[in-house]
Amino acid sequence: MRDLAHADKWKLKKKYGILGLQLYYHAWRIDYSVFFDKTGPREKSHSKGQILMREYYNEDEIIIVIKEMTEDAASLLRRHGVAASGITLGISYARDDETMHCGLRLFYLLIKFPDTDC
Repeated sequence: MRDLAHADKWKLKKKYGILGLQLYYHAWRIDYSVFFDKTGPREKSHSKGQILMREYYNEDEIIIVIKEMTEDAASLLRRHGVAASGITLGISYARDDETMHCGLRLFYLLIKFPDTDC
């Protein structure tokens, strides 16, 4: 380590490239690593949640509620100027039947859109 620390750093760089400089600085306990690089999230999620004031049994009413929520989510995407890569629909409900999952009655659907060049 002592020999490396007292070597000519430019000769190390010429012979070993950037790794030569890294070894030289490491010998002197100098570290130029960037630990707190400010990068944003790779994926962003937009969602629309809603608790309804009553139970809906009529299929036409249920479809209207889902369409309204979908329109709100699409409006949010347009406002942010982004395109969706997929959509997830999750609905939990209060009616008793055999579709209970971990204590919840729910319906869940995930659709991933195909990648495009646009």
